[in-house]
Amino acid sequence: MEYNQEEDERSQRLKAAVHYTVGKICKNLTSEYEREFSRQAVAAMAEITFRQCDTFAKDLEAFTR
Repeated sequence: MEYNQEEDERSQRLKAAVHYTVGKICKNLTSEYEREFSRQAVAAMAEITFRQCDTFAKDLEAFTR
């Protein structure tokens, strides 16, 4: 039980870090290109990024076997 809870907490922290980073990148692009990103767009990009990284990690793990 603790293992799943620890994994969930780690996953939530990673998601938060990805969301923060995507938000910072979007903020930099906003000033550079004078375009704004909605909160929903930032959240969607962060979720897509997180899922893609998860897929990469699973593929890499399978490749090492």
